[in-house]
Amino acid sequence: MNKKYNHLFAVTLLLLFPLTSMGKEITQGSTGISGQTSLVIADSELSPDAGGTVDTSATEVKGGIYYFPVDNLGVGLSFNRESTDVKLDASTSTSAVTVIGPQAVYNVSLNDKVSLAPNIFVGYANITLGATGTEDQTISGLGYGGGANLNFFITDNIFTGIGIQYVFLNLEDDLNNKATQSTLGGSFSFGLILP
Repeated sequence: MNKKYNHLFAVTLLLLFPLTSMGKEITQGSTGISGQTSLVIADSELSPDAGGTVDTSATEVKGGIYYFPVDNLGVGLSFNRESTDVKLDASTSTSAVTVIGPQAVYNVSLNDKVSLAPNIFVGYANITLGATGTEDQTISGLGYGGGANLNFFITDNIFTGIGIQYVFLNLEDDLNNKATQSTLGGSFSFGLILP
């Protein structure tokens, strides 16, 4: 299943990068600052009568800063933090994922107010797992991913948008405990381009 997402992501990027810009150029020498967020709240009941209601909440915050060494191509640093809480009656399970590392973004202008911005990133990742009555465990390794945002420029320098992101983690600790995680989801984005 992960290979399917990896191939789909790679083909999408290869198809998007050759597109030429038609209007909203981000010029060489510009600096960009962006952020994304998503929130999921779910309430489930276990059956057959397994003893309660499961409440799940997840939040994700992603930020980045990048410099455009050439028109429309930005390179920089990305930070991604995802937290999940699962509650079943008096028990709570938590996980927190952090990924930090280099990123690249390419601006594809669709008109003077809208652009498509595919992005990729790779970096150091860790996941901290915890549960009621247990000690937290942290596993580190490599995380990578990417996606695309459809950005709507409110002014020449400020944008908001919607997007889709894919994140893959491959982690291992000193005791050979391993964790892999694959996440695909939507987001709301905002940003600022400084000329």
